[in-house]
Amino acid sequence: MTSRAPVVNFPPLHGDPPKSARHFFQVGGSLKPGHPSYIERPADTALFGAIKRREFSLVLAPRQVGKSSMMERTRAQLQRQGNVVAIIDLQPLGGEKDFDRWFGTIVDVIRDEIKMDFDTSVWWEANKNISPPVRFERFIHNILLKQVTGDVVLFFDEVDSVLHLPFRDDYFTTIRALYNGRAHKEELDRVVCVLIGVASASDFIQDKTRTPFNIGTTITLEDFDTGTALESLRRIFGSHGDPVVEQILHWTGGQPILTQTLASVAYELPEKDRTPDQIDAEVERLYLRSDNTTGHAQISYEPTERDRCMEQDTHFRFIRDYLKDPTSDVRKTLLCYADILNQVEVRYDPKIPVHTRLRLAGVVKLVDGRLVARNRIYVTLFDAAWVSRNLPSDNLPLAEWLASGSTPATRDPSYLLCGNALIKEQQRQATAIHLSQEERAFLVASIHSELERERIERGRERSEREREQLEWMHERQERDREREQRDAKDRWAVARTLMLSATAIVLGLAWAISLFDKSISTREQKKLNQEQTGLAMSREYASYAEREYLMGNSKMSWILSERAEKEGHTQQSEEILRKSALGSLISMIQKQGAFTSDSDGIVAMDWSPDGKFIATVGANNAMQIWRTQGNNIRTIPLENSVRVRDCKWSPDSKRIAIAGTGKTADIYDAETGVCIATLAGHKETVTGVSWSPDGNRLVTGSTDKNALLWNARTGKQTGVLTGRIGEITKISWSPDGRYVAGCLDNVIIVWNAKSRQPIVEMNGHKNAINAIAWSPDSKRLASGSSDGTARVWRVENGKAFVNLIGFNIWSLAWSPGGKNIVTCGDDSFVVWEATTGKLVDKAVLAENGKHTVLWSPNGTKVATSCTLTGEVTLWDVSRVKVLGVTELYKAVRSYLGDEVYISAEDRKRYNLY
Repeated sequence: MTSRAPVVNFPPLHGDPPKSARHFFQVGGSLKPGHPSYIERPADTALFGAIKRREFSLVLAPRQVGKSSMMERTRAQLQRQGNVVAIIDLQPLGGEKDFDRWFGTIVDVIRDEIKMDFDTSVWWEANKNISPPVRFERFIHNILLKQVTGDVVLFFDEVDSVLHLPFRDDYFTTIRALYNGRAHKEELDRVVCVLIGVASASDFIQDKTRTPFNIGTTITLEDFDTGTALESLRRIFGSHGDPVVEQILHWTGGQPILTQTLASVAYELPEKDRTPDQIDAEVERLYLRSDNTTGHAQISYEPTERDRCMEQDTHFRFIRDYLKDPTSDVRKTLLCYADILNQVEVRYDPKIPVHTRLRLAGVVKLVDGRLVARNRIYVTLFDAAWVSRNLPSDNLPLAEWLASGSTPATRDPSYLLCGNALIKEQQRQATAIHLSQEERAFLVASIHSELERERIERGRERSEREREQLEWMHERQERDREREQRDAKDRWAVARTLMLSATAIVLGLAWAISLFDKSISTREQKKLNQEQTGLAMSREYASYAEREYLMGNSKMSWILSERAEKEGHTQQSEEILRKSALGSLISMIQKQGAFTSDSDGIVAMDWSPDGKFIATVGANNAMQIWRTQGNNIRTIPLENSVRVRDCKWSPDSKRIAIAGTGKTADIYDAETGVCIATLAGHKETVTGVSWSPDGNRLVTGSTDKNALLWNARTGKQTGVLTGRIGEITKISWSPDGRYVAGCLDNVIIVWNAKSRQPIVEMNGHKNAINAIAWSPDSKRLASGSSDGTARVWRVENGKAFVNLIGFNIWSLAWSPGGKNIVTCGDDSFVVWEATTGKLVDKAVLAENGKHTVLWSPNGTKVATSCTLTGEVTLWDVSRVKVLGVTELYKAVRSYLGDEVYISAEDRKRYNLY
């Protein structure tokens, strides 16, 4: 909604302009009513109007934006119209911990402000058997309103100073009770409360069993409008000073205290020195350096100088301390601020505490529903480097380990991770966006510590087993000796009664049979023990190989996985063997060619269904059509799209649909380059477009939470997909034309294209879904996400039956036969077997970044592109297949040779002798 232009009401200046800025400007503190430098904003009119309508009001804004000055000005206006006004500054009361005395002091302040002829102290003490909130309400109703005939306006300033008090909930519920009491006490309509401070209404009442603070009209206090500020400051600078004022606003963005300060400094300069360049120098001297030297504005300073500059300025120090307040989630706050600095679109949500905190800190402002950086001074001081230096780690063991010593060698190893905690940290670092050197060193130290601990544990277990075996052998020998003694006695007794020769024959036969049985039993037990020991060692070496693979040492990972296979074949050993070999040591994927577009980056790409052409859309907002040999046959300037998000060929390979941030989707004739239809109906960015298999219809998805159906020939809207709808990021029509799939953050919805009703919902991804693709038979759907996984879903029941583990997955595609899937991340693309999830092959890309991957219609090639470069690369995938263990051995040995060098340290660490 377009707001009304602000009105400027100043008392006229008579005669010449003031000789000194001190006669016109006041930097800091509240301006008196009628002060010549006061600039009226829409909030002044809104607050005065709300009070006259007897509405409770909330003025919740950052420090030093003119809240108190607006309050003083509004009080003067109200008093001129006969209203009774009291200003209660709550900050001086912040140190009082006794609830009774605290509320009693507020009553005394109201008495003094209104100049009541009443002894409130005696009355308050006489009613001490009543709770303070009820006493306060009775004072308002029975005492104040009896002595005052008109409306009473109570300004409660600095309400944020109440938030740390133990009775905060009681105070704010008392204010709400005054408002709710109007329903049965008509006199309370004459009482209007205005709450002013650096706070959020959601923070007022913390007890979840109480009703939230849900009353009051919010008054939004914005920065100075450029036109208003120019008109105001022109009164002392003159119209020839407009370039100076514009340069001031270039730096401050209209922030009140910064604008007043710079304007005051500029007016003190000799008139010949009032230039934009000198304003830059003053900004440098005042805000961007720690000393008082002057010079040209240079914004690149060492972080320590900027930190000292913040320490010397109370305004910047408040912002710094508010952002780093330990009672809040500092890490989430700074990460969100870093996204805003990087111009990531952050939609404001008042229910998200981090968004509200950034607004109250004052470093961001709200523009068209998005949070953006507030001004250039803040961006320079509180830049990405400052965020990086002050971003706290979310890893408590890491902090304790760093604090225990100055170097890794002197730090306490008891703080290092082990077991499941170490595995979780490896997974977290694999997908983390911001990682420090300390975090990486902590992980490496933890891995080495875990390996050493496991080595010691295995040695202890071996010693224990050897000791038990010796004890068992001694016991066995003792039992054998005792048994032999008994047998000797028995044989001697039998010899006495039987013939010596018969006894000897019988005993000889019995002894021979016993030895034979014992020999067989011993051989079987020995074989079983060897098999069990081999499997245990196989699992152990496979675990070592997995760790080396995660640390990027593919060759060592292969050696360890090869040893695991030799000790005993397991599914774990085969899986790590395959990971170590493919993509790092051997690959059947060959780079076939490349061609470069006119743009610095490619934001969308699609392969024509007939396989002859590739369409690319660059960051320069132009579409190029290429033959697959790399010949550019046509460049088409795009008309309506501000930033393209998707492009799709029609099934007949004659038309191309484009979706972008211009709230429309356009259809171009691929041969002539003419826009033949515009699909207008969405209210926000169109994020995706897809053709029906017959080419007669299209479906589009948008951030306005709608999925619309269109006639491809006429460009007319024909329907809307119903059911659960949110901001749609990707959309795709199934090859058989029966279904439409769309992504809502981390959830996939599948609609029946005919009935337009949702039929299944697919849940499982932890982060946003970046890509979806239908299998050729329309029975399966593949999805890729920033949570590091790709999943294959059955459409009939919405269940995932294959889970592919990787890193950030930006794009994916099916092979034409539906046998394989290719996924593309930041620096590589991987081919998987679609039914089993087995790794088939992998290729490393030249550039890191957000990539797009396509599979050619004939199945022999894969095309990749990157948003950071204008290059499209073609890869030959005609020879990729799932290799068996024997084939992997042969291929890797051919690559490495028969002799593989292993360092003495690794031999000792992994017992490779």
